[in-house]
Amino acid sequence: MAGLTRSNPFKIALNAREAANALSLTLPEFERLVACGSLPRPVFLGPEIPRWRCADLEAVLCGGNVVDEEFEP
Repeated sequence: MAGLTRSNPFKIALNAREAANALSLTLPEFERLVACGSLPRPVFLGPEIPRWRCADLEAVLCGGNVVDEEFEP
């Protein structure tokens, strides 16, 4: 994950497929982990445009807390 943001500093958010790939998960695995609260919920750029912040996903991998009232560790 760190390599993703460092190699492209302008990529600060990912769609579900990109986020799943960045975590080496299948899309269904990623969606299941989001649904059960193990991964943060997306932010919405528009009604149908969910995105996951790279920093939030990296924080989960590093064991840090994500500042998001909807995230359940």
